[in-house]
Amino acid sequence: MTAEIAVMNKHGVAIAADSAVTAGSGEDAKVFNTANKIFALSNRHPVGIMAFGGADFMGVPWEVVIKEYRCRLGLNDFDRLRDYATDFMRFLRDAKDLFPDSPRTRHFDESVSGYFLNRILAEIDRTLQKLAQTGAHIDQARIGQVVCRVIENHHGHWMRATLAEGVDAGTPSRIQQEFAKNIDDINRQVFEKLPLTSEDKQRLSEIASALFTKYPSGIENPSQSGLVFAGYGKNDFFPSVYSHSVEGPVLDALKQRLDIETIISHDVAAAIVPFAQKETVQTFMEGIDPDLGDAILEAVDGLLKEYDKYISTQLGTMAVADKERISKAIRANSQRLLGVFSQNLKQVVRSSHVDPVLDVVEMLPKPELASMAESLVNLPSMRRRLSIGTETVGGPIDVAVISKHDGFVWIKRKHYFGSELNPRVIARQQKECTDADE
Repeated sequence: MTAEIAVMNKHGVAIAADSAVTAGSGEDAKVFNTANKIFALSNRHPVGIMAFGGADFMGVPWEVVIKEYRCRLGLNDFDRLRDYATDFMRFLRDAKDLFPDSPRTRHFDESVSGYFLNRILAEIDRTLQKLAQTGAHIDQARIGQVVCRVIENHHGHWMRATLAEGVDAGTPSRIQQEFAKNIDDINRQVFEKLPLTSEDKQRLSEIASALFTKYPSGIENPSQSGLVFAGYGKNDFFPSVYSHSVEGPVLDALKQRLDIETIISHDVAAAIVPFAQKETVQTFMEGIDPDLGDAILEAVDGLLKEYDKYISTQLGTMAVADKERISKAIRANSQRLLGVFSQNLKQVVRSSHVDPVLDVVEMLPKPELASMAESLVNLPSMRRRLSIGTETVGGPIDVAVISKHDGFVWIKRKHYFGSELNPRVIARQQKECTDADE
């Protein structure tokens, strides 16, 4: 996992990231504190990028992907920062030399089989186990009913979702046609002897195509990566930040989504935007842990419901219709009061905690922006260090500041080599930057 942050005002944007990267999973997981997550997107222009989530894209490390894009971008620039993000997404979709057909097919097979196995089949198994515990007779007909119902529920969830940004309406059917044999093979491997009707198979095929074209609520792909674009376009006077979720392309479809858009302007003078493991930063900003805030609202909701029940029991011998009318009014008023309480709590958080911090951030010079960004990344790192479990945030913190005219400037940066032992590498990097500026 990762802790990353952007701290912004009209002077510029400071970005910071830890260095921890997790390889493997479960008991075999190993954490390395040497990962690079911040990069200059251009050698000439004031644009940076941070990566989190998946350590690679289609089997290619993000560092390789980003630096290859930087080479191809060359001296080209764009009017707005969001145009850099759009162009980078186009590069991920169209770079067939970097992402040829074989890894795209492997990505399809692994994603579909993973979802069918870990989501659909696992739910079928759980449902059948519960039926067995109740003593119900389980024959092939009952198994078929369970299989059909589970697949139908998953299918409905995906079909209700809208297409991801930039995905053509005809892409899902083209994916089903192109990968029909792959889907059939996966069905045989995952579901083996389970009875699948032709309708089940058609729904599974539509789910498979939706995995690469839609973003339904409540479902995240573990191979999904996050990309944060920070800085300026040619016509931007103040910095902005765009965060995208992205998954590997299939055919000519790249599944990506804009998650966060924060733009400094005359009306928005400062912002603190955390990414990935952001709960500790939110606690610092809001004065209350997000989970604790949710628990308080749930507790108040529970108390109101208990009070509603108590009042209903005190209505005595009143007519049933009147009891129902009064109980309904009490429940509606309780929900209104819960909404008022929630809104008042948000107002207190905003006025007493968030706004005072942002008022200070608005005045910070660039060195202080960098210092604050580093400190805020340190918070989740310390939290993880003092908690039981794997330290998924940690290692050296890289910090950069991007401003309109100074461009991308490193404040803290780790190297896997000593600069005093590699003068030719340093000289080559300096020459690349000098050539770009000419």
